Amino acid sequence: MKDNVQTLPPRSLGRLLDDTFAIYIRKIWRFIALAAIVEAPLLVVLMGFDLIWGTGPLIFGGTAVLFLLGSTIVNGSVTFAVGQQYLTGEVGIGNSLRRAWWRILTLMGLAIVLTATLVIIPLLLINFGPLLLGSLGWLVILPMVPLIIGLAVYWFVAVQVVVVEDLKILNSLKRSYLLVQGSWVRVFGFSMILGLTSLGLGILVTIPITLPLWMSASPTDSTLSIVLLSTSQLAVRTTVLPVIFIANTLLYYDLRVRKEQYSILKLTQEMNIAPAN
Repeated sequence: MKDNVQTLPPRSLGRLLDDTFAIYIRKIWRFIALAAIVEAPLLVVLMGFDLIWGTGPLIFGGTAVLFLLGSTIVNGSVTFAVGQQYLTGEVGIGNSLRRAWWRILTLMGLAIVLTATLVIIPLLLINFGPLLLGSLGWLVILPMVPLIIGLAVYWFVAVQVVVVEDLKILNSLKRSYLLVQGSWVRVFGFSMILGLTSLGLGILVTIPITLPLWMSASPTDSTLSIVLLSTSQLAVRTTVLPVIFIANTLLYYDLRVRKEQYSILKLTQEMNIAPAN
């Protein structure tokens, strides 16, 4: 990317995906290490919970919280790492983690708001709406589906806004909305392409690890099963999450280029990184 660091051109959706993998492959072990430093300790803890206490509501809730924490830190770290790679050609793991940790309260607050609005509330409505309101419950739930999808797309780059522009929770949501406004269909299309690509990558990474488990017909609660499943989770989260977050960051740059003629000088100022000569 150093040859192209002087400009941030607008990109087609195909070019965004191509550049995502170009950045990822160029610094693949750095991005995997960045994710692994965060994700590995969390998955070791979760594996211990499974081995000692098994499954249950509390374990499920703890797993969700730890995954949310890990994803949020990795997302923020990768966002900074992409900007650093643009400006210097390098990916500093320590600097990237520090940037995310510097904004950890805002990032976690944002992650909680997004999860509650886009996941928890819809699930509660689906599960309890018909029970409380009968057939009228679906009259409340169904109109909310396009609303939830719409908000998910409008808030697609909120984490990048927090890390790069240092905005708080509500301002980052508003800023993401304004950036996506007028490009909703394009962002939605890219999110679908990215989701399918990530699913394919996850399957490819998982198969070699879990194949011995299916061949051995080992019980799902056995130590071997728990270890292999935890290992496959770690492999997916350390290899696939960086791809998703690199793509999110490039999309964020692209939205700013199209709306604000976003420049390397502006990126340098916001990231507080001197570009390489």
